[in-house]
Amino acid sequence: MRSNSAVRARRRRAAWRWILLPLLALTMLAGAFWFGREVGGFEQAARVDALQRQVGQMEDLIHQTNLLRAQAEQQAAEAGERARAEIAALQARLPQGELSGIVELARAKLGEGVPAERLRFLIEAAHQRRCDPAIEKRRFAPRLPDDVTPLQTVSFLDNRITISGTAVAAANKDGVPQSWFDPAQPVEIRILHIGGDIELIKDTLPAGYSMVANDREYRLAFASSEKRGLVEASLQSCAYP
Repeated sequence: MRSNSAVRARRRRAAWRWILLPLLALTMLAGAFWFGREVGGFEQAARVDALQRQVGQMEDLIHQTNLLRAQAEQQAAEAGERARAEIAALQARLPQGELSGIVELARAKLGEGVPAERLRFLIEAAHQRRCDPAIEKRRFAPRLPDDVTPLQTVSFLDNRITISGTAVAAANKDGVPQSWFDPAQPVEIRILHIGGDIELIKDTLPAGYSMVANDREYRLAFASSEKRGLVEASLQSCAYP
């Protein structure tokens, strides 16, 4: 009897082991699964937090970049306004109209060697024309390139000023040279004046020249005469200074 009871007890214990062991295994698996989910959830949450921080950093960077771009655009606009204002101020100071022509003429005369002091005197004395009312006039024909006749000259102040010239011949519609000069082309005028100096002026007519001697200024003017082929030279004497 005792042996049978012992056998039955062992069988019951064995049966419980077969029941409990699978339950224990299932419990362990469920715990492992739950733990894995919890750990995975923590990792995902940490990853989400990291991504959110990166997004925030990118948004801050974009905001700073926009601020810098806006500042650069404002600085460029302000620099452009300053540059336009400076250009306008410089343009306002530049000579305009007739004054611009006078400045260009003064620059040209300085380039030709006229002393700056002389130009200054002429400008300051422009409103004080103390000149003789009488104007002497002479006419002469400038020599043409193919002309073999003697050079024509005219004189002023008892031959103390002698003038002659050369010019380009006019041409007809067929291009044939004529016996008179072309007033639209530059004329070279040779001036032998007081003291023996020679001045050459090459310009289209009308043209002018002045010289100073013995406290007088002698103003020469050259223009095409009403008579074809001739240059009219005029002389006016003015006080100097």
